[in-house]
Amino acid sequence: MSSVLWEFIEPWMGPREQLTLEIAQTSLEVASQVWNAVVLEQCGDEGGRLRELREHACRLPAPHTAEMPDLIDFYRQRKLALFGADHREILGFEVTETKDDFHVKIESRERDRA
Repeated sequence: MSSVLWEFIEPWMGPREQLTLEIAQTSLEVASQVWNAVVLEQCGDEGGRLRELREHACRLPAPHTAEMPDLIDFYRQRKLALFGADHREILGFEVTETKDDFHVKIESRERDRA
């Protein structure tokens, strides 16, 4: 699941060599929230969690307020297009920085479809 999540967020984050641990953690947090919302939507949630994420994004401090709705939509479309058959829910993750890269440990479970 770790490599899937890195592939999922890679276009938005840019080159790994420019990442910091804080940026990686924040990016993975947002991406995992959207990933889970899409999985729930696919399993019968009817988009309720995505609506909550968008509403929360509107209350974030500037400059994040402007970019978050676009980021949510970007991740939603990417999840459906590239990983639509993957119904694993992300339960948690841990990011650690190594000498040359980052290591991500993901805890996930398969969701039943509605």
